[in-house]
Amino acid sequence: AGVIVVPVDELDEVLEELLTPPKFLEQWFRQTRQQLEDGPGLNFGFDCGSFDEQCRHWWANEHPHFLVERMCGSSPIEREGRHFDGTLRV
Repeated sequence: AGVIVVPVDELDEVLEELLTPPKFLEQWFRQTRQQLEDGPGLNFGFDCGSFDEQCRHWWANEHPHFLVERMCGSSPIEREGRHFDGTLRV
């Protein structure tokens, strides 16, 4: 799973959706399976990197831990004619 950027006022809602599998899981499996059978070979019913892909990752409970971080802006500094952002993460 990758990074999901979420406004703080939507965090609870997004985490609930992300971490809670569908209520009627068997029905969801049937519908998803049918989409896979009817669609082209490499169409899994979601786009790579999409929120749907993120949900499937967490529903599989591959790893039961996650990290929530505050997105912080910073003031870049200049050193030797080059700008540096000390909080930038890649």
